[in-house]
Amino acid sequence: MIDKIKLANPGIPIYTIDDCRFKRFGLPVNLRYSNELVDYLNLKTGIPESGNKYIVSDTNAERLNVMQELENDFYGKMAIEIGWCNGHNTMLNALEYHKGNEIDVAATPSVLLLASLPDIKDGKISTADIEAFYLDKGQAVELYGTTLHYSPCAVSAAGFKMGVILPRGTNEHIDLTDRKDQTLWMRNKWLLAHPNAVNLVEKGAFIGIKGKNLEIRYQ
Repeated sequence: MIDKIKLANPGIPIYTIDDCRFKRFGLPVNLRYSNELVDYLNLKTGIPESGNKYIVSDTNAERLNVMQELENDFYGKMAIEIGWCNGHNTMLNALEYHKGNEIDVAATPSVLLLASLPDIKDGKISTADIEAFYLDKGQAVELYGTTLHYSPCAVSAAGFKMGVILPRGTNEHIDLTDRKDQTLWMRNKWLLAHPNAVNLVEKGAFIGIKGKNLEIRYQ
């Protein structure tokens, strides 16, 4: 699959998560119960006909054995949430970060577009600083709190499914009327939008990405 995606995107280098370039963004992780979450996502969650669907906290997923494993072994018994993002996105559109690490579990193959917080200069980041990484089905990664990321990109017409684990409360809607930082978007979520991401810009997202809006093609 990755060779096909590389051929379809000659202008965008695409690496595996085992490549040394991934080390500044996060680490591959091995979960004893990752297959349990992958099976749940593939059997019990759907992909919308268009766009993405993101669930912050899935109570059924949080009853799986992987929940306790994640809380105990990766988050030091801190309260966490298991959600998911499923869809057909192929564009960069935006970048976000959180105060705390995020674990992503790929239930299908997909590509993550990543950058690093220190790459933001004068409030903006260039798409030239973004790198692409392929995740195969069943692979999991821990993204550092300093890693800018957003929606996975689909690598087939079927779309993608990704489990998303974060400190509990992250990505919940909050009152932003008194925010001092214009990039604050949701609880524990800071967002920089690309000017071409009209749906985000019209909602008041801060335009903080310059350069061509990247697209991952699969054909």
